[in-house]
Amino acid sequence: MIQSKQAETEKASGNQKFKKGDFVNALTHYSNAINFDPKNPIYWTNRAMTLLKLERFKEAESDCTKGLSLDPKNVKALWRRSIARKNLGLLKEAKDDLSWALMMEPTNKSVIEELKSVELLLKTREAKEKQESILEKVPVSVHKTTNTLPKHISQAIKNDNPKNNLIGTELNNINRKNIEFNPTKPKSTIEFERLWKESKNTPENIIKLLKTIEPNSLPNIFGSSFEEKHFVTIINSLYAHLQKNSDYQWTFKILEGMTKISRMNIALMFLSQNTKQVVNQILDEVSRNIDEKYSHNLKNIRRIFTS
Repeated sequence: MIQSKQAETEKASGNQKFKKGDFVNALTHYSNAINFDPKNPIYWTNRAMTLLKLERFKEAESDCTKGLSLDPKNVKALWRRSIARKNLGLLKEAKDDLSWALMMEPTNKSVIEELKSVELLLKTREAKEKQESILEKVPVSVHKTTNTLPKHISQAIKNDNPKNNLIGTELNNINRKNIEFNPTKPKSTIEFERLWKESKNTPENIIKLLKTIEPNSLPNIFGSSFEEKHFVTIINSLYAHLQKNSDYQWTFKILEGMTKISRMNIALMFLSQNTKQVVNQILDEVSRNIDEKYSHNLKNIRRIFTS
């Protein structure tokens, strides 16, 4: 009984540290709880969540497996193990965990959204593997060629520098134009993902892409494919944008639109303290430069993104 009370005390301390973002010390407290009472599955799943935050995915998977051995119907353990396995590249195993969790809790939104994400990753991987398989089967013929040009012409071509002639200059200008990123409004999630890849994740290009979208349509555009990397890229791009532009009202609308994205809660699970600091800096800047009537909305955005 004493051991059990000590375990609960350690768990409570771990929960407090976890809420503050102090995952290292939270891990210590959850480990102490396990030492006092190793047969309680909650302690294992709590420590697993902390390990996920620390990106120690193999250990998180192991803790979830231990928790499930003590409580096979623990949906949280299945969901957390699926996240660990997804990050380890074990997509089929992650899908199995989520399918089993969904059988027990058919309306669990977190499980539903994560399953959609894993299925999308599986389809992408399978399509890539299929394409690579086709390419491997295509025979490649190598033909030896000889230079039949007269020597003086061949030498002239070799010495010619396109930068020193008009045609070369025009070609260089065309190449520069081809590199420019000028997106049009995406009509679907797939088209948006294509444009996102073309943007090369540069702040200027991400802002250009976001400018083509109505902020309140962000949830529909991202669908179930939103991940932490999207959040971090957008936040960093907004921060860079505000250094040169006074686009405060638009930035506010983008942030508010992002709060409504269905997978946002999952994306925020692994958010670093550095990114949260950037979010706070953006919100501080925006709050100083837009109407006070939006103060409640800004507080809500801050609560969702940084708590």
